[in-house]
Amino acid sequence: MMRQKDTRDKRINLPVTLDSEQDLSRMLMGFSISEESWLDLVKSKWNLQKAMAWANARLQEVETLSTETQKAYLRVMITLYGSSPKGVGMAEAN
Repeated sequence: MMRQKDTRDKRINLPVTLDSEQDLSRMLMGFSISEESWLDLVKSKWNLQKAMAWANARLQEVETLSTETQKAYLRVMITLYGSSPKGVGMAEAN
């Protein structure tokens, strides 16, 4: 009998709050997100908590995929969203 793979252990989330700048640096390094891209996202979302909530929502979109794929997806989404004019999403920009 084949065992079905459990995907629950793959789900990753960003912390809702960060206690220090060092925590933020560790989180960005873990996801290979540039500080510039992250700051652009925070500016477009108006604050850190909203940026974290947005990033966690993006991770939920791909929660059944591998951890590396989730991290890659988040990097792409942050880069695209943060670099869009006034934080406009890709669909709204076209």
